[in-house]
Amino acid sequence: MASYGNNDSKFSKEDVIKTVQELTSAENVDAGTVTDESANITYKSDGKNCSVEINASENTYIVKCGDKQVFPKN
Repeated sequence: MASYGNNDSKFSKEDVIKTVQELTSAENVDAGTVTDESANITYKSDGKNCSVEINASENTYIVKCGDKQVFPKN
């Protein structure tokens, strides 16, 4: 969300990747589909393939590691 706030309330693919790399220890960071209001980010954490789907307009995000959703808990 830092990237969103830094860009007039819009996501930028390049800035999303840069911000995640700067603020976390995640590896292999990539951003798939990125629109003004949403971003799908993939990364590796503790050796696991993970992803986060952010929807700014709905103020939600979903974090998955492997096939398991880790946030919010189901």
